[in-house]
Amino acid sequence: YRFYDPDIGKFISGDPISIRGGINLYQYAPNPISWIDPLGLTPCGKPDGNINPKDVRYMQSSIKNQTGEYTVLGNAEALLNGTLKPSALPPIKIWKDNLGKIWTLDHRRLAAFKLAGLDSVPFKWASPNEVANQMWKMTTKTDGKSIILKLGDGI
Repeated sequence: YRFYDPDIGKFISGDPISIRGGINLYQYAPNPISWIDPLGLTPCGKPDGNINPKDVRYMQSSIKNQTGEYTVLGNAEALLNGTLKPSALPPIKIWKDNLGKIWTLDHRRLAAFKLAGLDSVPFKWASPNEVANQMWKMTTKTDGKSIILKLGDGI
């Protein structure tokens, strides 16, 4: 049994069956009906979709051409000649800052899309946690409008 004290507005004994109760194990149980949306009217965040790569900025000031067995220039050429479809690549992860600027977390893919001159590429909105974990990459000196492509050996 749990004992509730209405004067202080919470339980005065812990949960006897050890159910994970959140931050305050002694608080009064909230109304579970407030957690659901029976009519389905609550929006589910921003939808993913397609975006013009020209509208997306780079966080980094430079990227390497080579990543594993792929290169930015090789992907751009394949996208340009049609042997590689944008939908065959994972969508770029993007996020919007407080000023409304859209930034990417996937710099090499964005560079390939831009070099190929594509008008529409698939994207997914990055979570706040993903953005926070990648903020160390924010080294751009051009407000994200351009990026240096390193071809190797310091070039």
